[in-house]
Amino acid sequence: QSGAGVRRTAQATVGALGPSPGAIRLAAAILGTLTVPFTYLMAKALFGQRVGLLAAALMAVTFWPLNLSRLGLRAVAMPPVTALAIWSLIRAARRGRWYHWAAAGALVGLGLYTYLAFRMTALAWLGILAYLLWARTPRASWRSVALFLLAAAAIAMPLLAYALAHPEALVQRAGQLGIWSPEIGGDHPWQALWRQVARTGLMFVYRGDFIPRHNLPLRPVFDPLMAIFFVVGVVWCLAKWKRQPACALALGWTGLMCLPTILAEGAPHFLRAVGVLPVAMLFPALGLDQAARWLAERRVGGARWGLAAILAISGAWTCRDYVRHVGSEAAYYNFEAGAAELAVEMNRFLDQGWDGDGMHVETGLESPASQVFLDRRLWEGWASIRFLTPPDRLATWSPEALPVPDPGLPEVMLVCWPYADYGPALALLPRHAMIHARAGARERGDLEAESRLLHVSFTARATQDAPRNLHRRFDQGISLLGYEYTLVQPTSLNLRLYWQAQEDMTESWTVFVHVRRDGGMNGQSDAPPGQGYYPTHRWRAGDVIVDEHVIDLAHPFAPGRDEVWVGMYRDQERLPVLDDSGATMGDHVALHLGQ
Repeated sequence: QSGAGVRRTAQATVGALGPSPGAIRLAAAILGTLTVPFTYLMAKALFGQRVGLLAAALMAVTFWPLNLSRLGLRAVAMPPVTALAIWSLIRAARRGRWYHWAAAGALVGLGLYTYLAFRMTALAWLGILAYLLWARTPRASWRSVALFLLAAAAIAMPLLAYALAHPEALVQRAGQLGIWSPEIGGDHPWQALWRQVARTGLMFVYRGDFIPRHNLPLRPVFDPLMAIFFVVGVVWCLAKWKRQPACALALGWTGLMCLPTILAEGAPHFLRAVGVLPVAMLFPALGLDQAARWLAERRVGGARWGLAAILAISGAWTCRDYVRHVGSEAAYYNFEAGAAELAVEMNRFLDQGWDGDGMHVETGLESPASQVFLDRRLWEGWASIRFLTPPDRLATWSPEALPVPDPGLPEVMLVCWPYADYGPALALLPRHAMIHARAGARERGDLEAESRLLHVSFTARATQDAPRNLHRRFDQGISLLGYEYTLVQPTSLNLRLYWQAQEDMTESWTVFVHVRRDGGMNGQSDAPPGQGYYPTHRWRAGDVIVDEHVIDLAHPFAPGRDEVWVGMYRDQERLPVLDDSGATMGDHVALHLGQ
């Protein structure tokens, strides 16, 4: 049940905008934005207004919270609730109204619904309450503390009831990832613990999370400039913690909330350590505040402008790193962008659902004449496909259970997993249609070095609107109906061929496209038709097959000088070209492009 509040926020944005990535991320953006003013309230209550303003500004321009607020991950809900709960408890200790204590406890109970790491805060809340009672804070009493705990327990009651009924759920995840596990800590768990402590401590200034879903790999929490003020703030708190309880709270909270990543594999891990936010922003804010005070004591003017300039530089640093990150190959694969591209491809074919542009899902024309058949392995293996693709006019298939297609459907898309025999599923494509086979997006696992193809798609349209600017008969009942071409660059030619089978094929032939110049070769492409995914032995009588070739040229294409030869071969034997009488007239068709 953890993360229920985040899911409700996402449900609201999805309900308003429809199932799109933007709708999911809008919920995170709202929570991330709320963290900024809540950080101000917390920091102001602890250290005064200037530190509050600086901490809020740092929350807005630091890479970690900025990136977190753009992801659809439930961990983003923990920082705003944390900041608001700390502020609320401080307000209760100072003002002492019963509803202040109840509100603070309710926020702590609410926090348990944000992210698993919030459970670790229980020790912090108990420590703060114990200190308030020990220090005989005027507004704190056993009755107010009991009210705080009662409110927290009341809000958290569903989770507590579930935990009592399923005690194994409390330790299952920790048992899987903890360094005390032999699979992770090995034979020397204490050595592993000290390594984890060192890596976690250095994540603020030297080396951060390496997982692209959480961070620009290895970027520390603070850029080199802000890291200096972070260290100054930590040193200042260490010097003052005995006399200023706020310093002790900041240090203790940071150390305690680092434990979820210290005690689990792969430290530092920015999701498990998310409880550090927003308290971690206090340290560079204090460092900046102390620098401003130092300058003021020496009557150096322009301290405010200096603080603004430092924050602006840090913000620019964050923007540069964020742009680098979102456009990187690592982010593409870690965010499973290939699955989203597949969903967009199917949605555009059906003219419904999210089309890959904007946050709002347009209804579209929703032509009922189209149908998608999706390999069940892709449907079950990728949650983003299930989320982004409306179930209307989409059917899943498996080799053991092929659906019965409607013979009257004029437009069909078949999506296949490319690493199994999808031959039987090709029967789902309507006959006498124009068939276009395409290699789809790519995907890569977290621990894999090489990417691989995610899917292959086939589109079949009954309207055979292929260009018929050429009609050449080949042997074996194959015809070349026409072609289209695009000169992508002076040295890159995109040629689209339209073939037709007069009868069902049983043999495999390879298509060759040779760009000839002055008797020599300027470029060539040799490949089975349909990018190799719809070879000739699968062709059916009456179908028109779209066959695309991209030819890299040694020299810029020159119309009138370059001639394009097209044909088929098998085992060094070329398929003859026939004239109207059926006699052989050659072994290729010559195309004179651009003339």
